[in-house]
Amino acid sequence: MAQYYPAGKVTADRYPELGRRLDPGEFDEAQKIAAELGLRRLDERRPH
Repeated sequence: MAQYYPAGKVTADRYPELGRRLDPGEFDEAQKIAAELGLRRLDERRPH
C-alpha cells in the first residue's frame, strides 16, 4: 500500500524491520510477485 506507514508501538529501536519506509524496489518486487500469482486490481502507482 502506497499510504502505509508504521504506527503505534512500532519504532526503529523496537522493530527496525518495520520502523522504516517501504523501498521502491520492494514495492516493485511485491507487484511482480502478485502478478505472477494471478492477483489483479492492485493499486498502481503513477509517476507524478
